[in-house]
This record gives sequence, structure tokens and C-alpha cells, in this order.
Amino acid sequence: MELSDDQSTHTANDEYGRLNPNSLLGGLFFVVSLVFLFYVIPNYINLPPYMQHPLLSPRFLPQLAGWLVLILAFVLMVNGLLYP
Repeated sequence: MELSDDQSTHTANDEYGRLNPNSLLGGLFFVVSLVFLFYVIPNYINLPPYMQHPLLSPRFLPQLAGWLVLILAFVLMVNGLLYP
């Protein structure tokens, strides 16, 4: 039995609309990275009393990773909203 044109053009994107997996995961990662940046890092990573260089700080790499995840999550969320 052959599919009609209406049935063959139906894709998975038509089912989700604006709430597709990209926008949902982007929003989830965005919120998680905000919590990581503004709660976890300041409260649980202590700075030593003296630092010779700020790049040697124990907070530097977690903050860098948190900001990268925040930016990429925002891009994923916007991409999911613009191209459902």
C-alpha cells in the first residue's frame, strides 16, 4: 500500500513545535550552568589567601567550563526555538 503525499511529508518536527528536544535541553543546560556558576563555584571552591596569577586560581577552569556550557546552551535553545 502506498503512502499519500500528506503522510509521507509528515516529520517528527511537526509533532514537537517550539518545545522540541533542542530547546528543552538547551533551557535545562542553561539553568544548570547558571546554578553551577553562581552557587556551586563561589560556595564550594575556596581561594587560597595568596595568588600570584589569576589563571592559577582553582576557580578558573570551572568558571571557564561553566561559561562555555552557558553560551552553548543558549545557542542550542535559540536554535531549537528558531528552527522547530
